[in-house]
Amino acid sequence: MAFSERAPENTRKFRNVRAGNGKVALVVDDLLTTNPWTPRGVRVYGTGELVQHAGRMGPGMYMRIAPEISWSWNLAGKPYGGGPTAGPKRTVH
Repeated sequence: MAFSERAPENTRKFRNVRAGNGKVALVVDDLLTTNPWTPRGVRVYGTGELVQHAGRMGPGMYMRIAPEISWSWNLAGKPYGGGPTAGPKRTVH
């Protein structure tokens, strides 16, 4: 499926930013492996703006997010459990 077929400009997030509500959130959760259980992720709150860009998936409208605050957890990919685990790391940008 080509990038243009996905039509990201028709998503609620794009419509909200286009209408002037620039506050956005982006969450990426990942499960590196289930055995051992190894979750990781990133959450970003910030301001979005729509830009025309060539991009990896082809030319089109993209959303650029300027982060204001973010959290990340287990980006090192360590298995969960069996000892002390570090909580989310909070970063103010």
